[in-house]
Amino acid sequence: MTSIGPDLFQAYVNRLRVHAHWLIAEGYARMDNAAFAGEEEPAITGELVREMRTYLESGDRAPAWVCYYSIHDDPPLSVGGRLGKARPRVDIEFERMAHGPRPRLRFEAKRLDSTTGHTVSGYLGRDGLGCFLSGRYPMTHSEAGMLGYVQSEDETIWMERIASALSRDREGLAVMDPLLSYQRVHPGLHYTYCSRHSRDKNEAPVVVHHVLLRFGASGGRASREPSVVPPQIKSGRRHSNLHSHLRCSQTRPKLEGTASGLTWNM
Repeated sequence: MTSIGPDLFQAYVNRLRVHAHWLIAEGYARMDNAAFAGEEEPAITGELVREMRTYLESGDRAPAWVCYYSIHDDPPLSVGGRLGKARPRVDIEFERMAHGPRPRLRFEAKRLDSTTGHTVSGYLGRDGLGCFLSGRYPMTHSEAGMLGYVQSEDETIWMERIASALSRDREGLAVMDPLLSYQRVHPGLHYTYCSRHSRDKNEAPVVVHHVLLRFGASGGRASREPSVVPPQIKSGRRHSNLHSHLRCSQTRPKLEGTASGLTWNM
């Protein structure tokens, strides 16, 4: 058996980005969201990973592709010069099994709760998005993910705040246009976006997948019903600022050349 080549590796990467979102949606749908309204990030992430693994191991109830994936909770990352407990740890890692190099999509998770001081500055800061942009977290390819656990207000308000913060600090966060691209990946995920961040000339931009999940008092079990028009891009005065930051697609893209430049085929 030979190692995979670059074309096959890219094909695995394309599937991984879709399947990781799918697994997040399936795990989230199995959680009692309201029960985590005041929980810390590790508790939420641990339960989300547990439910995703339950889905992976559900036999005939899961699609055939799940056998190619492994999900890791708080794994240490191999970084030059860092050994043992000094190694950085990412919150969730999705690993695509392969003979040879294995693509891995890593997500950092942050609470979003204005009543406890968990704000956008933490989500986008040094220990959030900055972990990927600074190189603190290594990547197998130029993609990473951010999970926002919404515990106050709602997803629309937090997405507005994220978009505004990206706009204010374009240079510091190396943000490329558009600020955020809406991508419909799974009917149970209504707040999924991409941002692109430039790096050195010899490196491809980093594409960051943003997924907001509600864990508030008004939660309950996650809705699995599709949202035909995402509420954050409906026309209206309240959302006009957010709308100006986004380039949106109201159905899941099936071809190359979407706003984020990614392939979203299953």
